[in-house]
Amino acid sequence: MKLPTLSKKAKKRRLEEWNTWLHNFEQQNLDEKGNPKFIYIPNAAWLLNDLYWRLVEQYLRPLLATDKEDEEEHRIHPSKIIAASEITIMMTLPIQFIGDALKEKKVNATLAWFVATQIMEGWKTGWDIEVTSEQITTVAMFKEPIDKTIRYPQSFAAEHVNWLAYLNVTIEKPLLLLAQCWRLFYISCLSIAEGGNLK
Repeated sequence: MKLPTLSKKAKKRRLEEWNTWLHNFEQQNLDEKGNPKFIYIPNAAWLLNDLYWRLVEQYLRPLLATDKEDEEEHRIHPSKIIAASEITIMMTLPIQFIGDALKEKKVNATLAWFVATQIMEGWKTGWDIEVTSEQITTVAMFKEPIDKTIRYPQSFAAEHVNWLAYLNVTIEKPLLLLAQCWRLFYISCLSIAEGGNLK
């Protein structure tokens, strides 16, 4: 099937990113013989890119623009990009596991987490301090105390992947709530990068 040509630079760039993320995730999930442990649906990157932009234009831009003229060009901040990307993956389910729907959702949720952290590592804010994979891992795997002797049973990463796997994206698309979650995650990473301080 011949896919439509993308005219906008941002859409072309995001398609390249989808291709890179899918390739890198596949390379991290090879069996002992060097073969991928899963298969992607045909045209996965293109379908993800197409749905991502539909979500951005239908759900995010209208909410964020101050007026109608500003709607198309309103800048989507990285936390909202992550939210839209995660929901896109869970709606598309680009990784197939025939006959095991729960495994399929969990592996796709893991892909969504991977893409989210890749986006976060690539943020260029202009600050002297940039968030690295080390800070992301520290926050992602931390289990906070819930009383004097017990820590929360799951890390943020594990609970987030489970939440995505069970989210009914047919009905729910909590883009702004998810974006706020990732904004706070990013602030936590920045705090660690700044030695516990935020400027």
